[in-house]
Amino acid sequence: MSKFNDLHEYMKYQSSLVSPTTTLAVDKSNEEVKSNKSYLRLSSTPLISAILNGQNDIVEALIENGTNINEKDNQDLNPFFYACSINNEKAIHLLIEKKVEIENYCDPMKTSIMHFACKYGNIELAEIIIDCFSMFKGNISESSIHLPRSTSKDASFERYCGVNEYNKPNIFGVTPFHWACLYGKRDIIKLFRYAGMDIFQEKDINGNTALHHVCRGGNAESTRLILKYINKYNHEGKQGEEGSFIPIDINERNNEGQTALHIAVQNLNEDIITMLIDNGINQNLLDNNNKTALQYAESINKSNKKYYNY
Repeated sequence: MSKFNDLHEYMKYQSSLVSPTTTLAVDKSNEEVKSNKSYLRLSSTPLISAILNGQNDIVEALIENGTNINEKDNQDLNPFFYACSINNEKAIHLLIEKKVEIENYCDPMKTSIMHFACKYGNIELAEIIIDCFSMFKGNISESSIHLPRSTSKDASFERYCGVNEYNKPNIFGVTPFHWACLYGKRDIIKLFRYAGMDIFQEKDINGNTALHHVCRGGNAESTRLILKYINKYNHEGKQGEEGSFIPIDINERNNEGQTALHIAVQNLNEDIITMLIDNGINQNLLDNNNKTALQYAESINKSNKKYYNY
């Protein structure tokens, strides 16, 4: 096989070899896997069982008949946690209307309601959480979401809104913003656009940044948006006070020494590879295995006939 100077040359070579039909329906088998709904998921409380099984008429009836909407099950998890965990929007609305207690960390893994909002792209729920955070800080949001407004700063209001730092990580260091990137939820990513530079620099316990996560998720438009915001922050920072600005580094490496480009190559995502190269990512950085992204591309080409045909 020929050697190439950079990934641009390599990709041009590959495009002349790959049949368009070979890249269609990637991971199709995964898309065809459906959850088996022939059984009912049971819980220690009727309300949680109804929520988990999408029986929202029963959910509504139980609530109207005075069921304790804050009652936890034997896992110490409440109905709102379960409604958010499967994105049961009807149940979420019903519980919010009844002023359910929204806990910041809902489970032992410290998965917050904002994590679920970001995972499923539930923008209304995400805006409610951000509004609550803003209100508790004394900065009343002008969001169009119909949320009971209050200027109260007492502990009870904090307990109701449940989130005084809405981007806190779980025990693996993964923030809600990381999940929005990983799952390619572009509209949620936009909600964070004024959240500051830190969200792009925060790492999980494996050293992955938001850029690593969005490249691993493989959504090209979300990756484009992340790169746009990174470039915006870096440009604005350079215009600010000289000497005090540390730019966001798109060449940041995780604990395995991987850049976002390594991940994009291993995921066979040519759109994202091109985007990263066009934004100036360093193609020559070595990971902990002393391999560049180009070397991974060449090894994938040799072993994976499903994607690359000679």
